[in-house]
Amino acid sequence: MRKKKIWNLVILFLIIVAVFFMVAQWRTTTYKEVITDLISEDEEIRTIDITYYNNSDERVWKDMYLENNDEMMKIIEQPADMKLKKTTERGDTEYFITVRTTKSAYSISIDNKHNLFIEGHKYNYHIIGDNVLVESIESLGDKWGINKFSKER
Repeated sequence: MRKKKIWNLVILFLIIVAVFFMVAQWRTTTYKEVITDLISEDEEIRTIDITYYNNSDERVWKDMYLENNDEMMKIIEQPADMKLKKTTERGDTEYFITVRTTKSAYSISIDNKHNLFIEGHKYNYHIIGDNVLVESIESLGDKWGINKFSKER
């Protein structure tokens, strides 16, 4: 009788762990899945505008405008496997990205807590692991136009 209770507890524990992992998996996705849901296959990306704003002691505002297909695809495709988890958290926006297609324009922002927001999308996401999207953006560093603002502004 005692062994049966122990086995029942072990089985219950395993079921709880399995449910926990299934719920956690359900709440995660990839950047590729989010972008594929956002931009349909019949849309062609025309331009990507990226603005970076750092509100630290030395305020820096940088702008990047991409028209070159290879550069744009780097922003879209390189972070494809980046894992995202649904979240309600929000920090201060650092990167604001506008993707213009043949049909529409989409706004994506990344905050200082590694959260990704898509305007009009039903979910916000926390970036799990390396922020490959920011790495892709920063790898195009020579494309930035940089402006510095004093703290008084």
